[in-house]
Amino acid sequence: MIKGTTALLLGLFMTRSCRSPVAALTRAFLLLSLLTIGPVASLNAQTLSTSREVNFYRDIPSRSLKGLAARSDGVLLNGPHIRPLDLVLSEQGADLLWSAVSIGQTVYLGTGPEGLILSLEVSDDGVTLKPSETISLPHDSHLLALAALPDGELLVGSSPEGALSLIKGGEVIARTALPVSSILAIDVNATYEGNEYALVATGSPARVYRVDLAHFRKSGRRIEKLDDDADALAECGIELWGAVRDEAIRSLLRLPDGRVIAGSAPKGNLYEFKESGGEPRVLSENTNTEVTSLLAWEGGFFAALTTGDTGRRTAQLARNSANNVRPTPTRDSANNSGGGEGAGNDSGDGEPSNEGEQGAPRSPQRPALRTAPTPKFSGSSRLLWFPDGGYPEVAGARQGVGFYQIARHGDLVLITAGDEGELLGYDPKNRLGMVFAGATAAQVNGILPLPPTQVSSATAGVRSTPNKTLPERFLLIGNNPASLELMDFSAAAERSATTRRIDLGSPAEIGALRFPELSDASSASLQVGLRTSESSDPLEGWGHWEPTAESPFDMGGYRAEHGPLRGRYVQFRFTAAGPDAPLFEAESPRLYLLPQNQRPQLTKFAVLPLSNARNGTDTLRKLAESTPSIGYREDLAAASSTPLHRRTRVIVWDLSDPNDDALLSTLSIRGPSDTDWQPVLVDSTQRYAVFNTDGMKEGRYRTKLEVRETAPRPVEQRLSVSFEGESFVIDHSPPEILTREILRTADGGLSISLVAQDLDSLLLGAEIRLNNGNRYEFTQTLDGILDGKRETFVIELNTEEVGSSSFLEATVIDTHYNATTQRLPIPIKE
Repeated sequence: MIKGTTALLLGLFMTRSCRSPVAALTRAFLLLSLLTIGPVASLNAQTLSTSREVNFYRDIPSRSLKGLAARSDGVLLNGPHIRPLDLVLSEQGADLLWSAVSIGQTVYLGTGPEGLILSLEVSDDGVTLKPSETISLPHDSHLLALAALPDGELLVGSSPEGALSLIKGGEVIARTALPVSSILAIDVNATYEGNEYALVATGSPARVYRVDLAHFRKSGRRIEKLDDDADALAECGIELWGAVRDEAIRSLLRLPDGRVIAGSAPKGNLYEFKESGGEPRVLSENTNTEVTSLLAWEGGFFAALTTGDTGRRTAQLARNSANNVRPTPTRDSANNSGGGEGAGNDSGDGEPSNEGEQGAPRSPQRPALRTAPTPKFSGSSRLLWFPDGGYPEVAGARQGVGFYQIARHGDLVLITAGDEGELLGYDPKNRLGMVFAGATAAQVNGILPLPPTQVSSATAGVRSTPNKTLPERFLLIGNNPASLELMDFSAAAERSATTRRIDLGSPAEIGALRFPELSDASSASLQVGLRTSESSDPLEGWGHWEPTAESPFDMGGYRAEHGPLRGRYVQFRFTAAGPDAPLFEAESPRLYLLPQNQRPQLTKFAVLPLSNARNGTDTLRKLAESTPSIGYREDLAAASSTPLHRRTRVIVWDLSDPNDDALLSTLSIRGPSDTDWQPVLVDSTQRYAVFNTDGMKEGRYRTKLEVRETAPRPVEQRLSVSFEGESFVIDHSPPEILTREILRTADGGLSISLVAQDLDSLLLGAEIRLNNGNRYEFTQTLDGILDGKRETFVIELNTEEVGSSSFLEATVIDTHYNATTQRLPIPIKE
């Protein structure tokens, strides 16, 4: 009694993490039962059910997340909400969105192909944007780079004109067309020797120009392109600051210590420049890659690289704006910078998508622009970490996804991507990747932090500590279709996640979905729904979403509320609702299921050749290993002591069962005159049978193997199957020598011919033994092929081989090792 009480108290102590007294008592009494029964090993049970992990990071696509995020360690937790903004950009001439910058409460967008800058006013609550004015650059097409100056002015870089413009009060006060094809990035936080400068990265050729902003303001507006001459550039306050051996410098980053990092395309190299410019140092070398974005961080910086299909941006830009571009010089390869635009209406798993072409009406003077479909992105992307003074490390990588821009939110790196509107993240402290809710646009090629606002702690997310300096909202700039969306880490809205279609491998009965452990807040807010289908079609054949319930006696196990569901494919929907939803966090659960019972399958059936042992020296293992179709088998090796004789038959087979059921085999044979099957092995777990054929009638025998399932499969569920195997012959009769002819040759040798026949078996060979002790095998039949029950064997012996022999013994043997021998006189030598 004392031991039992101790066990009960120990069980209660070990289950203090249980969320209810009932669960704690249940576990304690289970522990007491185990101690009473005996060793745990004796309780092991064979089960017919299986399980698989439902991995939140792997099984939930980006666009199926709402207000939740999936982490690479399989954890589902609170995340941002993504909400499209109700702005019809195409009506304002913005078919493509390339760049964005904010000044105070105003957001400026660089667009194409009309060379327009759209300005939007951010509301005080930070959740709405209202168009205010449009700035037109009449001599430019695609505005790929925007930068804000401290006094509210804008620097704009265009492509394919390669023009740098300065805007103040909505007017262009200075413009210079550099001797390049594209301006791809601008950094204005540069001061050198007390003067304010901007660094401008270009393509075709790949250069960095330093612009004296005070001088540039006074240079005026120039329409013609400058000559590639230092004096001509100096007149506008511009000088060549650095250059690299690639086609374009795609991104720029100024570090706090004054160093400048540049990323190129299409090689994808990363360079480090001194504050004064000049020759760079190569930090990392790549091929067929774009360095799309750079981000400063404590102790180093991050770089986003996209590999493969780096020319798609040029092709897409040409498709989307070929009919609308202003007359400009020919584009070149420098325009292959940035993320490509591709079709974005496929969720990646065949699920229907809510995304499509922007269908809002346009003005009558401007026909609707349709986005041409492009092939799915086939490249890959990496997020690299460059520690100060160290070597680069791969922080994260994705296949089939293009990284476009990275930004910071607290302790997280935010990554905008495509071709399916992916929004990703990286946690540097824990070295974990993240997936956020996806965007409507296929390619999210820009992210801009909006002015911070005070956020109530009741609506703030887990990773969003509300304050006046940390931005909680980001503006997402996307194409295909051109759209603006709000990424909000503080919104109090629906939080849900829907998995892809999960293929169970075969139809199955769905059991419990079990979570490793849930906090009280997560358990209170979690709701799980599921639906099943027998078809892989994303739309057809799916049942209704069924709610689940958690049993009070089985905490953490969620089962369909109205009974078990069946299907080959299953989808789960996880919803966090209620006041504890912002605190939701759950590890990946495990799904338990009972697969459809399938019949056993015969994978091999073989009647082994007879043993030639006359004294029982052959064994089952030797015979199996000498048979190429069988080889070594553990069960035959274990029966290696089983002796075999000439009349011992061995039949072996292999079985497979998709459900790993325990199987019993019955082997039966039926002779030529039998009416019933005769069993030689009954309900055995063995996969071989050994039997002696003495006393059995001669002739050809058929074989039948019956296989049935056994315990632990319930009797009413057990399946059986019957297989017809290969036949075999029982032959105990020796062959017959029909004719023999022994002739002396001209040189005194012998020419011997034997005609032999067997009724049931093929002939195996023949030999002769002379009474001088010599033995010779017939190596040739008359037709040259040993393939029948009747054969003519011929052999010639020379004088030395015959010697003084006067008699010979001729022996013929069949494939069952039955032999007949005749003693024959040798003709006297003349």
